[in-house]
Amino acid sequence: MARQLHTLSARTVATLTNAGRHSDGGGLYLNITATGARSWVFMWKVAGKRREMGLGSLRDVPLAKARERAAEARQKLAEGLDPIAARDKPKVMTFGEAADALIESMSSSWRNEKHCAQWKMTLTVYCAPLRSKPVTEIGTEDVLKVLQPLWTTKPETASRLRGRIERVFDFARAQGHGPGENPARWRGHLEAVLPKRAKLTRGHHKAMPSMKCLSSWWPCGSAKASLLVL
Repeated sequence: MARQLHTLSARTVATLTNAGRHSDGGGLYLNITATGARSWVFMWKVAGKRREMGLGSLRDVPLAKARERAAEARQKLAEGLDPIAARDKPKVMTFGEAADALIESMSSSWRNEKHCAQWKMTLTVYCAPLRSKPVTEIGTEDVLKVLQPLWTTKPETASRLRGRIERVFDFARAQGHGPGENPARWRGHLEAVLPKRAKLTRGHHKAMPSMKCLSSWWPCGSAKASLLVL
C-alpha cells in the first residue's frame, strides 16, 4: 500500500481516459476499463495475497467521497478487521435509535403530551450512557448502572424507567436487532439483584401497645377499656 496520499486531482480524475488503474495513494485506485467505465477500487494485501473492494462508480462517488471510504477501509485494517466483512455486516440499532423509534411507533396511542414527554425524558436523560451503544452490546451491568442511582432515591421513577428500558430492548429484538436475553427483564433476572419496590416504599410502623400497657392507661372494666377490647 503506497504511503503517499491524494496523488490525483479532481481535474485529472475528470480527464483520465487511459484504461488501467490509476493510484491516488493509500490503496485507492481509479479503475478505467477498456470500454471507458470508471470506478473506484480499494486494494490491500493479506498474507501476501491481494484483495480488492469496490467503492462505487465515479459517476456516483466523487473523488472526495472515495477518499473517505478508502480512509474508513484503512482504519478497519488497522483494527485488524476485514473491510469487506465490516462493510457488509448489517448495522445494529443503537439504544437511542431503538428508543426513538419505539416512541414514534407509540405516538398515536399516547394519552396526552405529558405522557409522551415523560417517556422521552426518561429514555433520553436517564439513559444517556446507553443511547450511543448498539443494543447487542448492552448487558445487565450497563442497565444496572442506569437504574441503581435511582432505585433507592426515586423508586417510582426507577421502576417505570426499568419497564421502559425493557420495552426498548423488546422493540429492537422485534426489529431483528435485539439481544437474545433482555438485560432489563425483571422476573427471573433483575429481581435477583435489585430489592423489590415494596421494601423501599413501605415504611416501618410502630408496634401497637400490649394489652398490659393498655390496662395501665385505663382500668379494666372501664368503658374505655371495653371499647379497646372491641
